[in-house]
Amino acid sequence: MILEKLQDITKELEKSIQSKSIVKLPLSDNLVSPFGDCKNPSP
Repeated sequence: MILEKLQDITKELEKSIQSKSIVKLPLSDNLVSPFGDCKNPSP
């Protein structure tokens, strides 16, 4: 059972590594947007 879980996690990790560029874009947008809010603070 534990072995099967580990294999599933490994597969998911390999998928996320292969699509790293796709994953990075939304992440970087989330990181950038708060800084954008700081540059243009709302009244």
